[in-house]
Parts: sequence; structure tokens; C-alpha cells
Amino acid sequence: MTDPTQMIFRYMDEADLTKVLNNERSAYSHPWSEAVLRECLGGISECWVALLDDEIIGHGIISHVLDEGHLLNLCIGKNWQGNGLSHVILEFLISRLRQLEVCKLFLEVRISNEVAVALYKKHGFTQIGLRKAYYPAGHEREDAIVMAREIDSNIARA
Repeated sequence: MTDPTQMIFRYMDEADLTKVLNNERSAYSHPWSEAVLRECLGGISECWVALLDDEIIGHGIISHVLDEGHLLNLCIGKNWQGNGLSHVILEFLISRLRQLEVCKLFLEVRISNEVAVALYKKHGFTQIGLRKAYYPAGHEREDAIVMAREIDSNIARA
């Protein structure tokens, strides 16, 4: 069993992109592209990798403007899913945004991603809107649930 307490975090760098892309491709039907990840690395976003035993098992990308934050990406490679690791990464990203004095965190999630929606609800996010046809989904588009939560509230995971 994987021990989430042994996870460590560090800033993502270009040398991590191959492993990050592998995790993206294993976890998502429509993964982020290398170009988008590189843009995040060179932009205002904070890109983090999560490691267990020196192996990149997931990553998170956040951005903030003034006191508002946005969770842009949270990914656990398929081989490590189901071990509670996404909770640890999300808690780390929230604590990082708290350090940056962010008061409110927003995100979008595919309406069909019930596991992610449950994760976010467990961490105090509530639905505040819906973006129609936001995500690619083959020849169609899929709606996104827009969620938010206050950062300074101490909402413990159930």
C-alpha cells in the first residue's frame, strides 16, 4: 500500500515533462499537451510535482491573481490512483495558496468526472456555475462544473 505521508513536493521543471506527460496520458482521455505544460512552466502558474520514492506520481498546477486562486490541473498517474494521493496533493496546493494569501479558490471539472467532483466536495468546494461545452470530448464538447471554496476555512476531509 502506498503511504501518502511519504509524498514530497517540488517545483516542476522541464526535465519532468516526460513523466508528467505520461501521467497525464494515463489518467485523462484528453490530457494536457506538452506545449500547454511548457507554457505553464514559463508563465505565472505554479507547477508542482508530487513524488513517492523519487518517482513522479502526480502533479498540480495553480495560479493566482491578488486574493483569488485557480486550480488548473490536478493529476495522479493511473498506476497510483485509488490510494488517497489526490487528497494529499490538493491539501498541499490549498496550503500553498494560503501562504500566498489567496482567499478563494476556483476550479472547473468535467461533469462526467464523478470521482473528482466527490474529491472537491469532500474538501469543501461547492458548485457555483456550469460552463457549457467547455471540455473537448471526441467530436462533441462536455460541460464543466465550476466550483469554489474559501481558502481560510478549515474544512477537514471526512
